Amino acid sequence: MSEPILSEDGFWELVDNQWVATEKQQFALVNVFEWAKFQYLDEDDFILLGDLNADCNYASSSELDELDIRNGDYQWIIPDGTNTNIAESSSCAYDRMIIGDGGSGEYLGSYSTDCELESSDHCIISAKFSAHEK
Repeated sequence: MSEPILSEDGFWELVDNQWVATEKQQFALVNVFEWAKFQYLDEDDFILLGDLNADCNYASSSELDELDIRNGDYQWIIPDGTNTNIAESSSCAYDRMIIGDGGSGEYLGSYSTDCELESSDHCIISAKFSAHEK
């Protein structure tokens, strides 16, 4: 298994195996939340979202379940297997939205994906949150 190479611009370059780079990035996601909590001490609502390549051939559900960010302190709003890519051959949840438990009271339990807008190979992901602090 090849090791990823960190490029000069700070992104992982994929060498032979895509999961190696993705796995290291996914294991670091919990550090992003911890950094934000340290930087913004008066805030308790944090959302991490984007193309995390966190499904299908990049990472299985069992591999994702090994991540620190898949414990009870974090809620993955876009579930495994939700299609977030417009490719007809894909039904993978590459794009994700994760909230820390501080924001779970504001999350209203509703998310959506919109794959109709063809400005990218990704669907638009969204979720509903209360504007009122809980």
